[in-house]
Amino acid sequence: MLKRILVPLDVSDYAEAATHRAGLLARANYAAVTGMVVLDTPEIRGMSLPDIPVRLLDYTVENIESRTKEAEQRIQDELERFAYRCEQAHVPHNEAEFQGVPSEKIIQASHYFDLVVMGLRTFFHFETQEGPGDSLAKVLGHTPTPVLAIPKISRQPLCKVLIAYDGSLSSVRAMHAFAQMAWPEKVDVTVLMSHADENYRSVALREATAYLRSHSIDTIHAIGTDREIKQLIDEDFIEKTDLVVLGMHAKHRIKDFFVGSLAKQLIDHGHTALLLA
Repeated sequence: MLKRILVPLDVSDYAEAATHRAGLLARANYAAVTGMVVLDTPEIRGMSLPDIPVRLLDYTVENIESRTKEAEQRIQDELERFAYRCEQAHVPHNEAEFQGVPSEKIIQASHYFDLVVMGLRTFFHFETQEGPGDSLAKVLGHTPTPVLAIPKISRQPLCKVLIAYDGSLSSVRAMHAFAQMAWPEKVDVTVLMSHADENYRSVALREATAYLRSHSIDTIHAIGTDREIKQLIDEDFIEKTDLVVLGMHAKHRIKDFFVGSLAKQLIDHGHTALLLA
């Protein structure tokens, strides 16, 4: 099922971690990996003020051109590093270059891939701002393609998996995305069901377990609870989990979804990989 993997590349250790994980998945699934870079020309050009004194115009234009060339060289270097890593790992690969707003280009490109693998922190705006940007947040909820967001530790295996499951369409999609990939590690899966109705929890957990077993996932722990799931994950699971599988609720606007949400909590935590669909 997993044949085409997209890796948006920026100039950070997170991109290196994403490349490493994409390569492992590609080998396990006999898939190909495409590394894409985006030159954020709109933001670089937007650095100039709208009312520039004539005497400063030449300097401003020259400064923008210089920053653009420098940014272009850095992302070209990243593409070359990506290709080298793929070749060393014997992974089929392609490279793609775009200009524009990074999140928009990633969303457009993702339509033709089975999975997007990117960092939990993104640095596409490295020429115009310090620290991580918001590209991951802008991509989530706006692409039909599952997104695997990877923390900075590049060699961390993803053995302990937590599926946050509530029977909703989005959580079903996330579980399907996880089950239909071949994982390079032997995974130990916990399905966590939070629902007030004990009978509903029991039935949903039984069916979810049967579905996962049908996809050759053998080690499964089913846990039902009526506790609030964000608090439960934070207190009992997050420090001993390598990957959280989580559905994105499309009925919410992306801005609303991230305010106080489980996804935001896990992204802010920053040390656990997330598979979001």
